[in-house]
Amino acid sequence: MRVLQTLMSKEGFRDSTHNDLRFRALKALLVIAKTTECHLLQLPMGFLFATDEADRDQLLGRVVGEARGAVVGGIDVGAASKRNVTKSEVLARRLPYFGFVATGGGQLSGPWRQTSTTNSNYDPQQAFPSRERTVAVAGVEVSVLLCGEIFNPEAAKAIGKMRPSVVFAPGHASMGMGLIPALQRIHESTNCPVLHSHHVANAETIHAIAANGEQDSQSVNANWQYEPKPTGPFWYGWAVRKV
Repeated sequence: MRVLQTLMSKEGFRDSTHNDLRFRALKALLVIAKTTECHLLQLPMGFLFATDEADRDQLLGRVVGEARGAVVGGIDVGAASKRNVTKSEVLARRLPYFGFVATGGGQLSGPWRQTSTTNSNYDPQQAFPSRERTVAVAGVEVSVLLCGEIFNPEAAKAIGKMRPSVVFAPGHASMGMGLIPALQRIHESTNCPVLHSHHVANAETIHAIAANGEQDSQSVNANWQYEPKPTGPFWYGWAVRKV
C-alpha cells in the first residue's frame, strides 16, 4: 500500500470558518495522492471543525463525496479543547473528538469517538474498540488510533491482536517529546509500520515508525504548498510512504 501522509499548519485549527479552505486543501491532496499512486490519504485529527454532531455528519458526507481513494483523519465538534477535558468526560466517553476512514465508493467507517487523551485517563475497565477501528483498504487491514489513544498501552495491545498491516495514528497538534516513544510502543504491540499526522506551527518533519521498528521521520520541505495559493495563510506538507 502507498500512503500520502500529511503535516498541517495550525492556521485555522478548530475554526469552523476555516473548513472551506481545508476542503480546498483536501481536493488538492487527493489529486496529489492520485498522481503519486497512493491508495490512502492520511489527515490529522481535527482537520475539520463542526458546530455540532449534525454538522459533523454533513461535513463527513462532503469528505466521502470528494474521496476517490481512502482518507483517514478526524473532525472535532463544538467547544473542543484539550484544556477543558476532565477525567469524568473521558470515562463517560464524551470527548468531542472523532476519527474516520472514508474508504472510497461512498463508504464511511466511523465517526469514532476518541476514548482517552493521556496515559493516565483511559479506563482499563472498558475494552478498547479495536475491531471497529480496523478496516480493509485496498485489500490491506489497517487500524486507527486517535491522538491521545497512542499513550494507552491497552489500546496498543488490543490493536495488536487484530494483526493489521499498518497503524494510522492521526493526532491533533504539537504532540511533544512523548510522541516517538508512544509510536514505537505501538509498533512493539503490532509489529507493523505506524504513521502519524498532526498540526504544527512551522513546517517540520513528518513522523513514522518503519516495519523494522526504526524511527523514519522525513522533512516536508520539498513537498509542501499553501492554500489559497501561492502564499497561504494555510499550508500543508506530505510524504509518500510504502507500507
